[in-house]
Amino acid sequence: MHYALKCNGAPGVVEQVRAAGVGAEVSTGFELHLALQVGFAPGDIVVNGPGTTPAFLAACIDAGVRLVVVD
Repeated sequence: MHYALKCNGAPGVVEQVRAAGVGAEVSTGFELHLALQVGFAPGDIVVNGPGTTPAFLAACIDAGVRLVVVD
């Protein structure tokens, strides 16, 4: 199960999601940064969403995220 950070990106909420053992779903650079900042491991992050830019995908790869949903 992965929580979409676009639903509520408040750091306290995202920390609670991580503490509960739920993964993170990100679709922007900000969401990726937030997920990593609160301690999600790259293997617990899924990239999803239309219109992802090459720069964002490169940042995800550089961070170690390996699961990308291609629309």
